[in-house]
Amino acid sequence: MNLVITGSSAGIGKYVADSCESAGQAVCRLARSAQRGFALRCDVSRWPEVKDCAEQVARKWDHVDGLVCCAGCQGPIGPAMQAEPEQWQRTLETNLNGTYFTLRAF
Repeated sequence: MNLVITGSSAGIGKYVADSCESAGQAVCRLARSAQRGFALRCDVSRWPEVKDCAEQVARKWDHVDGLVCCAGCQGPIGPAMQAEPEQWQRTLETNLNGTYFTLRAF
């Protein structure tokens, strides 16, 4: 089984990627930081980067069996009107757009 896992450099994404690899699955790790194995550096909030990664995966694998979207960031906590607009925007770019871009590309 060929799996693409975003946010695989830390937290839940790393755990899922490590567990799948331990179970014998082929894993492509996508994250902003460098990783071991078949891993691509990618900021999921940037469409051109996600699209490029999907093209690289397609050159290596003839299909993808599963996609696990774990990339995300902790945004502002508290009343929306007190949140810094730049932090709010970055959270939406990563958590919302990043998930959409990944689903769209793969």
